[in-house]
Amino acid sequence: MAAEESNKRIKLNLERSLERLPFDITQKAEEIYLPDGDPSEKLKRKIKVISDAAGDYYDQYTDNATSTETPGGGSATGVTTSVKDRFIIQGESGGSAVATSTAAAAAAVVVANARVTSPQGIYTKLWHAQSEIGIALDVLNIVISSFQSPLGSGGSGPGSTFPTNPPHTALPAGSLKCEYVPKPVLVSAQIQNEKLALGAKRQQLRSAADILMQGAKKLKRVMVDEDEFWAGALTLRKNNWCLVSGRSGVPGHLQQGVHPHLLHGNRLGTGSQLFVHYGFRDVGSLYGERAYAEMVRNTSPRDERPGRVKSIELHIPNQSGKALVMSLIQQGTANIKERREPKGRKPNTLHTQLLEVQDSLFDGELYQELVNEARAMTSSVSIVDNEILVSINDELELRIAYRCPAPEDLLPTTSSKSDLAKRLEGMADILLHAIQLTQHQRYRRNIKERSDSFFKSSRPGGGRIAGTFGQIQQTLQQRPTVMLSMMLQALQYYSFSKRLQEILTRSTRNLRHCWWETIRLQTVDVKSPPPSSNASSLDFENVGLSSRSSHRRTISPFENVSNHGMGSAISIRVGRRASPIRFVVRSHPLPCVVLQLCDRPSAPITHLAEFEKVLEQELATRAIGRICDVLNSINVWSGSMPGLQSPRFVIDIEQHCVGVFAIPQQQSGESLVKSSHVRLIFGMEVNRAIGITIIISNQDQFRSKRIFLEDQSLYSTLSTSEDDGFHPHDVLTPGTSETGRTMETFRSWLKQNILVELNI
Repeated sequence: MAAEESNKRIKLNLERSLERLPFDITQKAEEIYLPDGDPSEKLKRKIKVISDAAGDYYDQYTDNATSTETPGGGSATGVTTSVKDRFIIQGESGGSAVATSTAAAAAAVVVANARVTSPQGIYTKLWHAQSEIGIALDVLNIVISSFQSPLGSGGSGPGSTFPTNPPHTALPAGSLKCEYVPKPVLVSAQIQNEKLALGAKRQQLRSAADILMQGAKKLKRVMVDEDEFWAGALTLRKNNWCLVSGRSGVPGHLQQGVHPHLLHGNRLGTGSQLFVHYGFRDVGSLYGERAYAEMVRNTSPRDERPGRVKSIELHIPNQSGKALVMSLIQQGTANIKERREPKGRKPNTLHTQLLEVQDSLFDGELYQELVNEARAMTSSVSIVDNEILVSINDELELRIAYRCPAPEDLLPTTSSKSDLAKRLEGMADILLHAIQLTQHQRYRRNIKERSDSFFKSSRPGGGRIAGTFGQIQQTLQQRPTVMLSMMLQALQYYSFSKRLQEILTRSTRNLRHCWWETIRLQTVDVKSPPPSSNASSLDFENVGLSSRSSHRRTISPFENVSNHGMGSAISIRVGRRASPIRFVVRSHPLPCVVLQLCDRPSAPITHLAEFEKVLEQELATRAIGRICDVLNSINVWSGSMPGLQSPRFVIDIEQHCVGVFAIPQQQSGESLVKSSHVRLIFGMEVNRAIGITIIISNQDQFRSKRIFLEDQSLYSTLSTSEDDGFHPHDVLTPGTSETGRTMETFRSWLKQNILVELNI
């Protein structure tokens, strides 16, 4: 048995199978198969099996190679030749059909023997064949389904499309199936597709990154704009501008339940809005101008903004650009004005914009005050075409207007202006600044009263509860103003003083040129002092011909001017021993001159022509008095006539210097005395030098002669520093005499002329 068992052999035939084989067996003898996968993987496995079955002969068959050997040891060329020969032989025997079939069989052999060279080619051919099989199966399924009647229908009813006796089919409908295998993609195409996919993903990532970058930049711009907005708002608050939100209100500012600062144009503000208050309502202004500028964010992109534009803008409701223009017009001169730009302000800033619109609003309210005052004044003031015209005198006129600067206000060159035009322009600027300062002082006074009222209400027993201060804001009323009348009074006083100065210059010119003594003229300007005020509180100012200031004090413009007016004390001294001529110039109620004479009272003189006559008389009186003193100082009139006594010269009622000479004479051996009356008349003329008329009268003759002071000889000027007997107002000034004349020369010159007339 053992031998028999040892002779038994087990023969295993190993062959390739197209069926699916297990690749592993479990401990329980269960076969484990590979997963089926998709049709493409199944087809790849089948191709691999076919390729492995071909063995070494797989690469020996090609579609177009004719020289490769076949598996049976022959060649494709031999087969083709034998087939051709057979075709020729059979053709020669007379069978064309046989020749045709033989050619087809030979072609089939060639096609059958034409093997592909790669799995890719096999895959392509199988895919094409499988596609055709799938189409055929679809056609068969359609044909089969056309002979299958629906369930529950007999198939023989009227209108039925199915035949009455359908044939029996071998297969039920839907039993034939075909799985579609997609055409494989080449490796190069796969690489290209992967590249395209990567490029598309990269483009998508780049687009997403660009969106994120744009969002980040936009967010950054928003942050920068917000920083600039709030930085600008805080800068305005730092510069003491009042910021008000859209929902906040100030008690006392309610008008019919709506806050005035919420009214911006014709719409209401919201809580997210900010306003800047630049008006004067809280300091006592009664004008209802909208003085709230809205702070808005600049929404234009930064790339579209011209230049450097901030992220914050101001919407100003009443930005007119008007200003208060004041000018003094002299008759016969051109109306030339120069516009002055504000200095110290940088352009294109929120602060300067608010300052400009605040100045315009301030000038507008000030102009309304002047208009209200002008309507109350009946004389010398008129309003024509929104312009206030104030007539100062026949030659001077004041014009006040509230308008935008006109082209004629600009002056290309200031050298074409005369001194008078520059002086008038300077006065107009001073008056404009004075009334502006007066308005500011009124506002500051209102603020002080408001703060005092607040502290009084906050103290116990103050009469009001602390914190209710805002309700008394409307109780601050503007006081009536007299700015226009004060300007009129000041300009009338200026015009009067200017004419008075011309009269003083004209009246004293000849004396200063020909008199042997210094003519001292002292002017002391007294600005609004009460009659009982101390002299130390006066404000002295040099506006005369020659004066010197000793005390100065800053006085607010137009302070108490309407009560006491402006005034000037003027003194003229002809020589240091003559009594001075004193007079006072007043501006209230009308400009006038009041002489301060010790011997007689004087009424106010409003007409300067009358004052000029009186002044010339007083100067002539002082001059003839000094001449009388000089003549009385002569001790010896003639050395050749020892008996000639010095007469006593006096001033008669006609203000003439009169003296009597007793002239001894010898007649028939007798000594006689001849009396000669000498009368000196002092004459002042405008266009000639000062003259002295000498009149000699006695029993025998009557003679007169006129001599002029300019005919006397010139000598060096002597020092005249004595100040005994001077009034405190008569402060010494340097000598005003332009010629070097002395009292000795005048005395000898006058003595010689009198002796010549007396024939001595």
